[in-house]
Amino acid sequence: MIRRLATNPAAVALVVLLVLCLVGTVWGVQLTVADQGITTTGDPTEQQEWQARIMRLAGFVPTVATFVGVAALLGVLVIASASRSRTAPSRLEEPT
Repeated sequence: MIRRLATNPAAVALVVLLVLCLVGTVWGVQLTVADQGITTTGDPTEQQEWQARIMRLAGFVPTVATFVGVAALLGVLVIASASRSRTAPSRLEEPT
């Protein structure tokens, strides 16, 4: 079954998407937890403005990445279920 999934381009794309979502979620959570805040005296520098933008992005990424990752995992499971071997008898056809 793994060989069949590895040759399916849709399953491979979903697995890559799942890994990217996992990396994005970990990055966003790690950056949000490690945030020390930004303190400035006077006008903020360009570096401080970029740091604030990245922190804002890091707060948004984990939610979206988790949702997309779960959807990708469900997609892989659906593809795996649809591509399983049909040669085995179903439970209804098994002798009792």
